[in-house]
Order: sequence, then C-alpha cells, then structure tokens
Amino acid sequence: MNQNALQKRQELIQKRVDAGFVSEKLPQIADMEIKMVYYRRSIYSAEDKLLMLRTVKVTPDSHAYFEMQCMTKECEGSFNLTRVIRKLVKDRKKRGTGNIVCTHKAEGLLPRHASVDYEIKIKFNRAKKK
Repeated sequence: MNQNALQKRQELIQKRVDAGFVSEKLPQIADMEIKMVYYRRSIYSAEDKLLMLRTVKVTPDSHAYFEMQCMTKECEGSFNLTRVIRKLVKDRKKRGTGNIVCTHKAEGLLPRHASVDYEIKIKFNRAKKK
C-alpha cells in the first residue's frame, strides 16, 4: 500500500472512531439495515449503469459513521447518510428511501457522475416506561 493510500485509510479509521458507537449517539436504535444501489454515469450511455448492490447491517455496537466513499476510482467524494438517519430517528420513522448524488467535481468527472438509491429500515428500542 503506498503512503497516500495508507494515510487515507488511517484518516478513515479515525473518522469512524471519532463518530462513536450507535449505542452512544443513537441509543433509540435496536438495529438498522441500509440497502444501497450504486449507479455510475458514463459518457457512452444515456442511462446510469448499475455498479453495485450493498446491504449494511447496523447494530448498537457499530460505529455511528454513515459516510461511504464514492466508488468512482478518480473521485474523492462520498455519500453521507448521517443527516438522513438522524432525521428518521428524530421523527421515529421505521423506513426511509431516497437518492443521493456525489457532487465532488474534478477534471474528467461528469456532473452527477455517481449516485446511490437507498432504503433504510430501523428497529427502535422500546420506549422506557416512567
């Protein structure tokens, strides 16, 4: 692994540690499932191409870090679901869907070069009786 890649990996690990755990930051969550469909835009096609399907299981002992790096090799952008998840928890919604777009701009990248459709399912802890 080259020095630049090693440094980026260490920064990512530190971000995860700094985010804390779900049990600390979002104690209302018993567990959560995040399904994502990654798409990439190509200059050769009018349609976005399916790049990857991904499912992430989140438990109370998971890091409360919900930012995924863009899968486009030349891109240093990301997809951050933190605000989406916090809003779902605040509103006590069990399910949320949507689409987020990588907005990172760099030479050679198309506008909206990558996007993710997501579905988030949350199981909440039971409210404690007073």
